[in-house]
Parts: sequence; C-alpha cells; structure tokens
Amino acid sequence: MVVQAGFISLMRTLLIIAAIFFGARLFVRYIIPFFLGRFLRKQQEKFYGQQAGTPYNRDDEGTVRVKTKGQSSRKKDDLGEYVDYEDIDESK
Repeated sequence: MVVQAGFISLMRTLLIIAAIFFGARLFVRYIIPFFLGRFLRKQQEKFYGQQAGTPYNRDDEGTVRVKTKGQSSRKKDDLGEYVDYEDIDESK
C-alpha cells in the first residue's frame, strides 16, 4: 500500500517539528535554570552548614556578634607589695 504525502500530512509534520523546537527552547530557557538554581542553593546551604557545624540559616546573615572574654571578679596583682618611702637628706 503506497500512501501519498498530502498537504495536511506536511502541515502536521511541520507543526510537530515547530512544537518540539519551541518546547525545547522554553525548557532550556526557563525550566533548566530554575532547577539548576534550586540545586545550587541547596548545595550552598549544605556547604555553609558543614562549615559552621550547624545548618545554615539565612536569618543570621548580616548580624554582628562580638565575643569577649569573661572578666574575672578577682584581680591578680603579681607585682608584689608596695612600700612607701621618703628620701632622706643626709647633707645636714
């Protein structure tokens, strides 16, 4: 059985090719960047979580914390004992 290609078959084939072409363009332009960005954000959160030892939290970004050493209530004075003295003038 021999089937001749008609105008309708040609148009349907061209329409399918155009749909695949534009579908691939949309996929590459919008869907791949979305999933790639999502993947990179997850990897970044994992990386920062491993560095700090705790899961990365974006709320802490930009806050400043100053760690100081605790001051002891007792002062150590290792200089010794203070002795008050006067100069004696022996020229008299």
